[in-house]
Amino acid sequence: MSKHHINYKKIDTGRLAVITTIFLPVLIETALSSFYGVIDMMMVGKYDANGLAAIGLTSNPLSIFLSIFQAINVGTTTLVAWNVGAKKMKDAQDVMRISLIMNLVSGLAMTVIGMLLSRPIVDFMGGKGEVAVLAIEYYDILVVGTTFQALTYSVTAAMRGAGLSKVPMMYNSFSNLLNVVGNWLLIDGKLGIPALGVIGAGYSTLISRIICCLWALWYAFCSKGNGISFRNRYGTFRFSWKRVSQMLRIGIPSALENLIMNCGSMFYVKIVNSLGNAAFSAHQICNNVNSLTSAPSTALNVTANTVIGQYLGANEFDNAKKYKSYLCRISLVISVVMGAVVILFAREIAGFYVKPGETEILALTLPVFYILVVQYITGHINGVVMGALRAAGDTKFALYLNSFAFLFFRIPLAYVFGVVCGWGLVGVWLSLIAHSWLNFAIISIRYRSGKWLGIYKKVNE
Repeated sequence: MSKHHINYKKIDTGRLAVITTIFLPVLIETALSSFYGVIDMMMVGKYDANGLAAIGLTSNPLSIFLSIFQAINVGTTTLVAWNVGAKKMKDAQDVMRISLIMNLVSGLAMTVIGMLLSRPIVDFMGGKGEVAVLAIEYYDILVVGTTFQALTYSVTAAMRGAGLSKVPMMYNSFSNLLNVVGNWLLIDGKLGIPALGVIGAGYSTLISRIICCLWALWYAFCSKGNGISFRNRYGTFRFSWKRVSQMLRIGIPSALENLIMNCGSMFYVKIVNSLGNAAFSAHQICNNVNSLTSAPSTALNVTANTVIGQYLGANEFDNAKKYKSYLCRISLVISVVMGAVVILFAREIAGFYVKPGETEILALTLPVFYILVVQYITGHINGVVMGALRAAGDTKFALYLNSFAFLFFRIPLAYVFGVVCGWGLVGVWLSLIAHSWLNFAIISIRYRSGKWLGIYKKVNE
């Protein structure tokens, strides 16, 4: 057994090992990434409200272009986890090689396409005047970094599948810290550098992503303490279309799910935009805080995907189920603690984003924070169960459920509650609770049916 493979047969000690080697690093990485994103938004918002709106217009389109990598990344994590669980280190290494090749080609293609479509996309999102100009410039800068992001994603997906989550935590956290320092230098203009506003934020993000990519690639190719590093020679590499097919069979449903939800989010943003500039700014603040408080859900999802995937690779199905229950209990504790913090400090949190005297934005933001608290319970448990399903390759179910629920349930509810009923931003966010609880009910039924285990066995035939 590789020294990098956790012995999950010893459940009592295995749980602690997984918490320290997988869950906590992913939680820290995701939380810091979201936290730096919060600081990023604060720095831009304090400098220029138009810059904040410009970022809001481009966030969903940029996410759509990154959706193509979801197919490769989800497949990479799952296949690496299966092979590490089965102690097939050469196969795990080959999966990472294939992932890098596929993301490199896809990243270059997305960069070219993204730059050609920048103006039509901003126009579609409703950008006008100075906001539209800023949005296009900001978008063009970030699109240049698409290929670097794609390569970083490949390494991160492979490392997480192997249970080596501390490494992505280090290079992603450093990248985000570098981004904040760059923002300080470029947004307001420090140390003799002219103030560039939101454009400076774009350049800072691009530079930090390039450095992050170089660090990730160095670790993949040169690290000695990495079980699936290319430095370890397990045999001759041959590009396998069979592995590509298996990777895409697992990952394409997740990519389509992400793509559909991001496309749907564009209409979601248009609904919010119709409520006025103050509502849109408040919505951006709430989205930013939601991304920060969603860090535990992401960490639980990755942990479930990795650990349960390795259990399945080792044919330890009972242990896979036990660990899912264990992670669900952790999620409930986290939800209660986070909810209490947000309720107690909601006004202080919102105050970080707005200038003194902007009472309208503050009044719109606070009620949404309380809505987020209600959503935490199901949101975090959903992260665990979805991670378990994806670990088995049951990604089509997530595609059908999330796409249908988002397009035909959440978005219509957002329009009805927010516009027709006149509840404004609160109505739009109430649709989030309804969507989350609907998902919770349906995925619980799916998990208990046991069909996800049948899918794993079928994929591995």
